[in-house]
Amino acid sequence: MLSGLWLISGLVLDKFVQYDVTYTLPFSRHLINQTDKPISLYLGSDNGVVTQLLPGRSMPYLFQGRSGKWRYGKYKNKSLTAKNVNITFACLIEGYFVYEKALVLTYQYALYAALFIMLWFYMFAFIKRGCNKKPETEIYKELNASEYQVAEVEIEKYRNENNKLRTQNQQLERKLTNQQKAKTAEYHRILAELEKAESTVRDKNVELSILQESHDKLDCRFKEVIEEAKTYGIDYRNESYRRILMGRKYELRVAKSFYECGYRLLEWAPDKGNLQGFPAENNSNPDLIVSKDNRVYAIECKFRTHYLSKKLRLMRGEINWADTRNVNHYIKFSNQRKIKTYIALGFKQEPDNPEHEYLVSLERLLELSEKPREVSNWGEQRIVIFHKLKSFIVDNINYQTRLND
Repeated sequence: MLSGLWLISGLVLDKFVQYDVTYTLPFSRHLINQTDKPISLYLGSDNGVVTQLLPGRSMPYLFQGRSGKWRYGKYKNKSLTAKNVNITFACLIEGYFVYEKALVLTYQYALYAALFIMLWFYMFAFIKRGCNKKPETEIYKELNASEYQVAEVEIEKYRNENNKLRTQNQQLERKLTNQQKAKTAEYHRILAELEKAESTVRDKNVELSILQESHDKLDCRFKEVIEEAKTYGIDYRNESYRRILMGRKYELRVAKSFYECGYRLLEWAPDKGNLQGFPAENNSNPDLIVSKDNRVYAIECKFRTHYLSKKLRLMRGEINWADTRNVNHYIKFSNQRKIKTYIALGFKQEPDNPEHEYLVSLERLLELSEKPREVSNWGEQRIVIFHKLKSFIVDNINYQTRLND
């Protein structure tokens, strides 16, 4: 094995340390005539013979020509050249000429020897380390029996503690989850009861402040519930309640518009029964009944944030403005009480500041609407195309201007 490494190292060194005229040594280099005949020297490769370098004589080496056929040296203070034949490099060391090839070979073999010694040293160290290394099983056998038992007891104790902590953590997570579910259900119930209490029909001495107070009470309690839920790690969301607040806010905007134009609020019938399925006898009555100069009108307020979501419906601009059952109830209400009913429709942005506002009589809106159609998550709906409402736009929040349309 060692002889193989020696051979490989020799080949590697031969690759990189071959003797060559370009190899640089830290000695003065000379060109020497080692033949028994004179060597012609030229002033240049294109000129004639100037002088001769006698056998055994030398001259300092300058450089080698690009073609490699000529070598230049300094002879009698002149730069002369000789053909690259029968002329050898030598190094001047301590007044003696030593052939450069022999010197390079000496360096080469010295590197061989150094590499061999280094490889032998590492091989010896590796073998010695392998002999001294004990198998893992033998190390365990040398352990004291009592120490081994103590280690096993500690490991088992750690495992038991870890399992105990994992079990406690799982129990706490289940307890927290159940607690969050119970609190969420409690919040639903609290808000549903509050919404039911604030959905009573007012038909006497209805003031605008009553609508405002009712809305503020619902909104304030909703915000309190959201903040309280955070202490239990609950991100409380109640879309049904949020839609009720949006509807109440839009009702307040429409009522304020009529109130400021001199109309009296005869009745206010806010929606109810939307959260927990409470009985709702007047749930589908128009929201507001207003009166001025012995003329009475019923106003149903509807706010929508966007078109129906299907792509085709978005392109057409479809707005679902009421459930079919509610529409039938509006018609029945209007016929029984002989009150003309209008639909106030707010669309996009916020309910207290819609981007578009319309006021259309119930009869006219039914004429403009599509045939009743089932809509996912909404039931059977009455739908109107957006552009058909442009003749019923309310400007400057003045809804009364559209009462006779």
